[in-house]
Amino acid sequence: MAYGLTKDGLITKTFDVVTAEIEQELTANLGQLNFNDNTVIGNMVNIFAEREVFIWQLCQSLYDSLSPVYAEGISLDHNCALLGIKRLPATLSYVTAQVTAENFSMLPALTLAKMPTASTIFSNPDEININNESCTGIEVYVTTENKSVYRIIINNEIVSYTKQIDDDIAAIALGLTTAINNKTSLELEATANNDTINIISIDYQKNFSCVLEPSSGIAIRTATRNVLYFAEKTGKIPVPSGALTEFVSLANGIISINNFNAGFTGSEVETDVDLRIRRKTILSLNGRSTITSIKSKLFTITDVLAVSINENATASTVNGIPPYSFECIVYGGSDELVAKAIWDYKPVGIASYGLSHYDITDSTNHAQRVYFSRPTQVYVFIDIALTTIDGFSADSIDFIKDDIVSQMVGLELGQTLYYQSLYSIIYKQAGISEAVIQLGKSYSPSDTSTTMSTSNLEAGTREILVVEKTRITITS
Repeated sequence: MAYGLTKDGLITKTFDVVTAEIEQELTANLGQLNFNDNTVIGNMVNIFAEREVFIWQLCQSLYDSLSPVYAEGISLDHNCALLGIKRLPATLSYVTAQVTAENFSMLPALTLAKMPTASTIFSNPDEININNESCTGIEVYVTTENKSVYRIIINNEIVSYTKQIDDDIAAIALGLTTAINNKTSLELEATANNDTINIISIDYQKNFSCVLEPSSGIAIRTATRNVLYFAEKTGKIPVPSGALTEFVSLANGIISINNFNAGFTGSEVETDVDLRIRRKTILSLNGRSTITSIKSKLFTITDVLAVSINENATASTVNGIPPYSFECIVYGGSDELVAKAIWDYKPVGIASYGLSHYDITDSTNHAQRVYFSRPTQVYVFIDIALTTIDGFSADSIDFIKDDIVSQMVGLELGQTLYYQSLYSIIYKQAGISEAVIQLGKSYSPSDTSTTMSTSNLEAGTREILVVEKTRITITS
């Protein structure tokens, strides 16, 4: 048998082949020898054979490095670089946190914060001035009940309350709160507690200004502002809502930190497997009129999470698809972009089919109706009963829910959810000795319960399982 670089590729020698060759050469030159493993000559043969096989293995690795299918690590990077494709780097988790401070306090850059249940440190890259001129929340209080009219100027709009005869400070605060909430154009939410009024931007998304006139009978207690916090290291570090609550270092005037919304979870360095898949997808875009190229194009659309394409190349209707047509089932993405992608990549003379459609304008300025389908969404219910021991933290429940949702985003059309796959997520958290998992499903997003069982959830070919945090229940 020929070994080395041949017309059929690289053929390497195994340990048995090398051993047999060495023994044959020694016998031919020295006569009959005892090659048992417990002999000196037998051990020498094994040592030299092992070293030669290692060289053959290095040759195999070098040969494989020339192919993007088998290359690993830096060799795969070099292969992809020929096409201008770079491995995606690891990214940092980050979160928009709400920092509360005395009015006109300065939050220094690199003020450290962390989650009580995790060791990862987060920090803000920039110095932030927290004040009433631009904030996402503010706490004011009524200082006197001797004014006839109380006024707050929010985003240059005057909000006022006229004191009634029997009003005390708490009633004045409540009256101002009602007046603020009635100003729907402000997009604010106010609550009253005795003399204090807490005003926040809805969902903490927009900054607003809050100005008090001199001698207004109202004073500012604290202001809150959004601050971007980044993890100190890259990787998948989830930050659930309400998790970033502790300062490690603290400046004068800074009071507290929290995050109303969950943060963006970072990523590890792109794996060889994922890089190969992405390379293949990008290459598929160079061709058109094939199922692979249409699918690849659809996946480039923002928010498209799953795609399935069914083709009928026969003269009869098959599975509801008319003759000589194809059906794209697309989960996510706008109708316009989906239709445009299908039209640009579909085969000439082959009709699109589906239960939805969108009219686009082609390159000749003619209207074209493009058909496609949307999958039926099957809403998944997950019940998890935990038996806990020392070391378990109540915060772990939110971590488990967030992790399940992030892992299940990649579910494909028609894919089965195996309940056993959830155990690896659950047992990441400390202090859990046992977990019982039950799954259920519903076709209505408004359902609050369904029949549960310890069985896998199967989806039809035109269905997709939707896992959301609101339908995950964990008890301990």
